[in-house]
Amino acid sequence: MLSLIALLALSTPAQANEIPCANMAKYAAIRAYKAEVGEVQGSDGIQYSAFVTDVINGRITYLVSISENNEDGERWEFNYYVDLLWLEKADPQCQIQSVTKAVPR
Repeated sequence: MLSLIALLALSTPAQANEIPCANMAKYAAIRAYKAEVGEVQGSDGIQYSAFVTDVINGRITYLVSISENNEDGERWEFNYYVDLLWLEKADPQCQIQSVTKAVPR
């Protein structure tokens, strides 16, 4: 657990892919986004990034930002908080606990 905290403390947003569970957080947020928005006509495809916002007792919270556009040139961004449980065992794994859409301020 201490090594996880040290890794998170030293990491920068560009290193988010190296932090445990980052890909799982992106996957969960993309599923939530696609369920809400569906397919977008004329889209160039989604763009996404994940940033760690909190680590407490093996629970990692990511803020995942997803942006997309349509054929009319409109662009938008949705943000999701993804809570995961990092299980350190012989075979470490991540478990999605919740996905919550962030409310714009």
